Amino acid sequence: MRHGELGIPGVPGRTRNGPSRARERHDDRRSTVTLALRKDVSATATDEGMVLLDETSGRYWQLNGTAARILRALLDGATPPQVAAALTARHPDLAPERANGDVTTLITTLTEARLVVPS
Repeated sequence: MRHGELGIPGVPGRTRNGPSRARERHDDRRSTVTLALRKDVSATATDEGMVLLDETSGRYWQLNGTAARILRALLDGATPPQVAAALTARHPDLAPERANGDVTTLITTLTEARLVVPS
């Protein structure tokens, strides 16, 4: 991911090798959480987005382009509100509530799948 791809100031770009509906209740922890891939999970960029491989179980998950951009920004240190704001800036027709919900849903899904951990 190139720095600024999502338009998030102050988040350095780094390369990495290697759903349910959004919850109704707002979780304050999600607004400041920073994420890391679990040590036995690798991420690989694809033409369509990204593939995450749980090397312990052998299971993999394919993320579309938007989900991959969201995850990269979160892994690079952006907060969920920063990512949601960047999504709405990039896609003016996207309602802020929907962007927040999509970011929260991705975090919840990846956390429940034990692919990411708080860092």
